[in-house]
Amino acid sequence: MLMLQQMNPTLKLLSLVWLPRYQRARLLGEQPVHGLARRYLKELSLTLRPGTTKSIRYALELLSSHVGKKQKIGELSTDTGRDILKLISKLSPNVRKYAKAKEASLTKLVELSQTYEAISLTPQTQGRIFKQCSASLTGA
Repeated sequence: MLMLQQMNPTLKLLSLVWLPRYQRARLLGEQPVHGLARRYLKELSLTLRPGTTKSIRYALELLSSHVGKKQKIGELSTDTGRDILKLISKLSPNVRKYAKAKEASLTKLVELSQTYEAISLTPQTQGRIFKQCSASLTGA
């Protein structure tokens, strides 16, 4: 390569330019929700400061735990969103602190919340969690 650069100075400039690597085109609706959420979080962690993605990660874990790892985005409906919103409204603020809550599904977290506490998340927190789930699906 060095010999070619000496012979042709434009090759030196070309060697400084990175060629993009393109991935195969995939339809968005064919991707599993879990994979898209993981990729969204990875891309977001590159742009945000460390530690600021904790609440987003939690919201995406709730979404993934409810719809499962195999369900595709194209299979989601407004009924699914409505179900998730209803379940989020039943969560308690301290549900993540329970020992039984580790890696539990959204439905199981709701059961734990209702068993141990009578309070629920504030409407602002409920809205924020749902907004973060929606943003991951729309790619915003």
